[in-house]
Amino acid sequence: MKSNHRSAYQMADIAVAIYKSEFRGKSKGRYTLTRDDIKEISGRSSLHKSVIDEFIAAMLDYEYCVLDVDGGSTYSVVSQAIHLNHRRVTRKVLLGAIAESAGD
Repeated sequence: MKSNHRSAYQMADIAVAIYKSEFRGKSKGRYTLTRDDIKEISGRSSLHKSVIDEFIAAMLDYEYCVLDVDGGSTYSVVSQAIHLNHRRVTRKVLLGAIAESAGD
């Protein structure tokens, strides 16, 4: 019997295609997957942590991040380039937060 299980890179190909797809009013971009969505993408009837870990690693190779947002039920898919729009913390703010934390 032929297995319908997809490799981590086949799964990543599907996830990247979803990222580049137009849906919910956006032409492309970040989105969420449930554990059941990942199971369906994988072609498996059950999903082991190792499969998710390999999928996450493959996505990193493709320059996407898969973030576990709630302990394994929901995952967020974002481009690694998302950090380009983040602000860099200033030394003053960094040291202030450290000092404030030391007072706790």
